[in-house]
Amino acid sequence: MSDKELVMDAIERLPTDASLAQIRERVEFFAALKEAERSLDRGEGVPHKEVEKQFHSRLKRWRSKSSGRPKRSATSSR
Repeated sequence: MSDKELVMDAIERLPTDASLAQIRERVEFFAALKEAERSLDRGEGVPHKEVEKQFHSRLKRWRSKSSGRPKRSATSSR
């Protein structure tokens, strides 16, 4: 399916009273998906295992930074 066909199909699936803003959002969404797909095809993606590794590393750093903060008890008021 060509890019034009993809966008036309997506627009046709919107309600008849869709606003221009909703149409623009839909077109931009599909454009972003296509660009991401092309980026992956060029080998520019980050492997899932690397993302997991970075996530856990950042989470560990965040937890160590926030460990000095006083903890809220379940009974404390907000």
